[in-house]
Amino acid sequence: MAAAHRDGPFGPLSVGEIDAATADEFVDSALREREAIREAAAAGEPLTEAYIEARTGRTHRRRRRGLSNSSINKVLVVVRRVLREAVRHGLIERNPLADPDCYLKAASPRRSFLQVSEIGAAFEAARALEDEHRGWVGLRCAPFARRAIPRSGSLDDMEVSDTLIRKIRRGEVWAEHAERRRNDVSRLAVLATLALAGPRISELCQLDGRHVDLPRRQIHMPRVKTDASERTVPMVPALHEILLAHRAEYEWGSDDPVFATRNGTRNTPDNVRRRILAGIHERANGLLEEREEEVIGQLTPHTLRRSFASLLAEVGVSPRRAMYLLGHADPKLTMMVYQQVLDIGGGASIGWKTSLAATLMRPSRLSRAAAFPDRSRTRFPGWPPEGTMGFPSGRGVKP
Repeated sequence: MAAAHRDGPFGPLSVGEIDAATADEFVDSALREREAIREAAAAGEPLTEAYIEARTGRTHRRRRRGLSNSSINKVLVVVRRVLREAVRHGLIERNPLADPDCYLKAASPRRSFLQVSEIGAAFEAARALEDEHRGWVGLRCAPFARRAIPRSGSLDDMEVSDTLIRKIRRGEVWAEHAERRRNDVSRLAVLATLALAGPRISELCQLDGRHVDLPRRQIHMPRVKTDASERTVPMVPALHEILLAHRAEYEWGSDDPVFATRNGTRNTPDNVRRRILAGIHERANGLLEEREEEVIGQLTPHTLRRSFASLLAEVGVSPRRAMYLLGHADPKLTMMVYQQVLDIGGGASIGWKTSLAATLMRPSRLSRAAAFPDRSRTRFPGWPPEGTMGFPSGRGVKP
């Protein structure tokens, strides 16, 4: 007889043995397990489970997490689809899970995103962490290793002695390709790409040198989900400058990962979350607390992706264009999930909004002076015209 689900609570049962009571028993069991996990965590003795990391094959332990109402419903939906096929093939007469009373009421998910001030704090935290982990010699002595200033230059402000400079130039404490420290990895470039280009974390980890076109200021996102995920995202000026600096410090070829680990291997989503974003989150919250501002509740790759989508909505990018930039196949998903209103108010300058909008909406149709007014000799205080975002009337915005 056909099995309803190869693994999981319904695995041992045939399609004829599954009824509404079976579904109710599964739901009750999942709810009891979730409550037990919550009580253990509250008592200071969280429950753990073993898992095998796919990349290395090593076994680790992690805290157990109970299933949410939405996840429980997803299991039931999978079983319902199996039973629907069983009905179609005449194996059973009716589908017991077609009854809506079998499912739990799922609350709307709380989707995190960052305000502009929080994005700024995260960028500041990433820079500070990079400077710390680069080390004292690397941070202060790189110019001397490249002989960027004369030997007799004033060094009091930098607190670098003449003896140390001589050692650097002899190669005793500085090497052109010195081995990096364990935590000396790129943070700012990863954060900026997630927040200002909106890739999925899987797309970020798959970016190779051939995907990042610095001369044309474009990022070609690789296909990881659907055909819509393969797209070209223009770089805003701030992201372009950060990636230029990243390229100067971390060399890569056309087939090398752009955001590699310290050893040059391809980064993983879990690595980005734990080793890069977790530290930025903690440091940024420290900065916000010092300023007596609200701290960042959650900072994940998808938090930054949603923040990018919210920025698109804020600067007036059309839903169709936003759908393309986010790699969505369905515009409803863009409108329903991602477009959130940011509390920008007076915190963001007109030039910042203008530059972001001009770059993301149609950079190839705009002159450099119009796209980047803050960097041009001629100022455009009234640009873009109200309601046009800098485009001639009658022209639509296409991906």
